[in-house]
Amino acid sequence: MFKHLATCDRCPAAIRLQFQEQEQKTLSLPNSARVTETAAAAGSDPFSPLSSILGLVDQPNLPKHRSSPGTSSQSQASVIESCAESQTTVQVLRASTSKASSSTIAGFCDRVSPTTQKELDESLARAIYASGTPLTIVENPFWISFFSKLRPAYKVPSRYVMSHTLLDREDGRISEFVKMKIAQAECVAIISDGWTNVNNTPIVNFMISTPEPVFLKSVITGENRHTGEYIAQLLMEVIEDIGASKVMAVVTDNAANMKAAWDIITENDQYKHIHCYGCAAHGLHLLATDICSLDSVDKLLQRAKSIVKFVKYKHVPHAVFERIQQETLDKGKRKAAAADKLKAKKNTKPLSLILPSATRWGTNAAMLQRLLDTKKALQHLVMEDDIDAMIEQPMKTSILDNSVFWPQIENLHALLESVADAINHIETDSPVLSDVPKVFCDLKESYDKAVRSAPVTKKEEKLILKHLTDRQGFCSNILQRVANMLDPKYCGSHLSDEEVSEVYSTISELASTIEGCDPVSCLADLAEFRGKVGLWKSEGIWQAAKTIPAATWWKGLCANRSLALVASRVLSLPATSACAERNWSTYKHVHSAKRNRLSDIRARKLVNVASNLKLTLPCSASSQWKKADDPVAPTPTARPPSASEVPPLPSLSEQPDCEVTDDECSVG
Repeated sequence: MFKHLATCDRCPAAIRLQFQEQEQKTLSLPNSARVTETAAAAGSDPFSPLSSILGLVDQPNLPKHRSSPGTSSQSQASVIESCAESQTTVQVLRASTSKASSSTIAGFCDRVSPTTQKELDESLARAIYASGTPLTIVENPFWISFFSKLRPAYKVPSRYVMSHTLLDREDGRISEFVKMKIAQAECVAIISDGWTNVNNTPIVNFMISTPEPVFLKSVITGENRHTGEYIAQLLMEVIEDIGASKVMAVVTDNAANMKAAWDIITENDQYKHIHCYGCAAHGLHLLATDICSLDSVDKLLQRAKSIVKFVKYKHVPHAVFERIQQETLDKGKRKAAAADKLKAKKNTKPLSLILPSATRWGTNAAMLQRLLDTKKALQHLVMEDDIDAMIEQPMKTSILDNSVFWPQIENLHALLESVADAINHIETDSPVLSDVPKVFCDLKESYDKAVRSAPVTKKEEKLILKHLTDRQGFCSNILQRVANMLDPKYCGSHLSDEEVSEVYSTISELASTIEGCDPVSCLADLAEFRGKVGLWKSEGIWQAAKTIPAATWWKGLCANRSLALVASRVLSLPATSACAERNWSTYKHVHSAKRNRLSDIRARKLVNVASNLKLTLPCSASSQWKKADDPVAPTPTARPPSASEVPPLPSLSEQPDCEVTDDECSVG
């Protein structure tokens, strides 16, 4: 103990120095005297330095002890005398004594209290639910070994606890969060869509736009047919659960049964203020389908698809295609490195060809774009000796044809790309209802030029323009025009005179359904708004509209006007039902083919948590929680949130207890 205190780095420097001096003095003594000195230092003398450490010396100015003559007593007395000379040293001694006396073997054990066990269980459960990880991960011996090494005292919850107690608790917490989110919204829109899961079970989901979309629930329809009456019944149940006064719109796809459900809802006197309309992105997708169904376009697309399938589904052409691209990339890297422009290189790996999907909007344009990006690699591919014997001559001729085939691909891509860009713009979760009239105006302008150079006949040119007009009427609704009028970026610039007159009447009707809003005052405010007088005469207020959402602009800068009550509500409505479509992707990820034994109830709870848990994250993280390697709509990888950014959890006392059998788990 004496040698330990003389060399320990954790002991106070003053104490360590005194024991080092004592050790040097002891070593300088003869062997017989050294034994006596060591015994005294070990605690035989109550006034030894070791006794002082253990708290046996309470007063600094004790008289020198002379019970036994000799060098040993003199050394002990000198140590005590040196302690008495410095009050600071004595205080350090007493502090060290208190710390040493409180240190026990329990301080060296890893212990997990019940509260900590709950918090760790919930954090692990959220990570598993949010990522769609199978619940059997907690039974995997390698994961158990990892947690044992990470925190030996932590007991990983069982699969049963993970799928029952913890899931029920998290589902309840998220459901309360959704209710709070809906209650805080000025008005909401109900978004619904139908789907069948991996077990061919029919499901109808319900999303709520607040305007941020949240998953409310899903219903297993069972033997019920998806008729207009049945869909209307489900929608009215949701309306009543939320509160009819808070619901302003119902958004679905444009199927016949959905339109029948709209009529039933709007004919109900209690729901006269609710507007039902179809998904604008779905209408644009139908426009692209109309164009692709034309004979000239369809034949060209089939030729393009045959090229993609040849390269994608035959392993030898696929391998050669990747090798050619990689050689081109390596050559480009060497040139860029020589010119010190390596960072400007965009592609760092070979590109894959894309086949269009029936369930993805705008993928025909993505297929054509990828063909154009890999045009040179494809032409090098068909010139390879091994490929020449495998490829059909018409396909080889098309790939090498720079005068007809590739210009047709470019012109068709230009025709379809404008529709794909419009879909990508309005299918966002942000409220862009006011942009729909602008999108169709822009399409008309671009199609007047693109159709002339498109690989279609004169008759088909007229059909394309007719399809555009028909789909605009198919997608158009009065709330889109009202939103375009009230958006400070547009002020109704994309509306005809007849549509403007209709907007005035609708704004007056909307004002009459909002408590505390006067229709006459709203129209007076609208006149000043369009004339840029009064509150709206300042140039700065219009500049602000370019940088903030339109609904925020009305709430923040024009909140004292009656028109703001109407504008903030209309401008927060969604333009599409895309969030309901994306929810099926979450469902498919959770209830996958490998997890087909999940019960429908447990799958719904997992989807509820996985869909809404991201809403508790900061905006920058939740808005980018998407698949980063999507070839059709790439998005940047989200930065993982730090511990300080994650919102605090609700009090554990408000939640049911977790099934933890031991009061306290500890490992020595």
